[in-house]
Amino acid sequence: MFEHFLERIKKHPFKSFILIVFIIGIVGKYFDKETAVASSHLVPVEQAQLQEQPKNLSPEIQAELQQKIADGEKIANAMIEKKKAFIDTSGVATPSPCLDFIIMKKAYWNKLTKEQKISLCLYVRNTVNEAKKFPHRFTRVPRTAPAYQSVIQKISKMDAESWMISNNDGGTPFVMGDMAWERYQAKDEDISFATFSGGRYYPQ
Repeated sequence: MFEHFLERIKKHPFKSFILIVFIIGIVGKYFDKETAVASSHLVPVEQAQLQEQPKNLSPEIQAELQQKIADGEKIANAMIEKKKAFIDTSGVATPSPCLDFIIMKKAYWNKLTKEQKISLCLYVRNTVNEAKKFPHRFTRVPRTAPAYQSVIQKISKMDAESWMISNNDGGTPFVMGDMAWERYQAKDEDISFATFSGGRYYPQ
């Protein structure tokens, strides 16, 4: 069958070339669509609850943490559905990228209460493990890009605190995971999550 296919290519090289290009285009569109759809929502809370949480937290804080993650999931998906935010991985050209929940306008962030912001932070932090397992869902780099495999590998090796919530308009991120903040160059503002949350969701 393969020999027959090669024979057809030799007899009709131009038509075969057009057919191959068409097939590649269809396959490429399918994978791009798959990536876009998968990136449009963060990991469902049912899966999020199964991911590893900080150890040595009291049972009360653990229960509170799970509820906060569930609340954050609702906030995140509502913002994404209304096109007020999207998720991506920033810094993929650097050795240490981080998961980035990007809010389109600062006003959207400002409308959230402090507790809602903390819930959103906890949800994004919890999603890092999911991004490491399925990195193709958390990048907008095209599969056809030369650097795609390198980007995928970097995302799969992110540490648990490589995340942030940022402003699409630019400027200083709103909150960053502690490791991401440590690597952040402009440290004039302490926007680490440990400080933002008062250290409540860290082992004592």
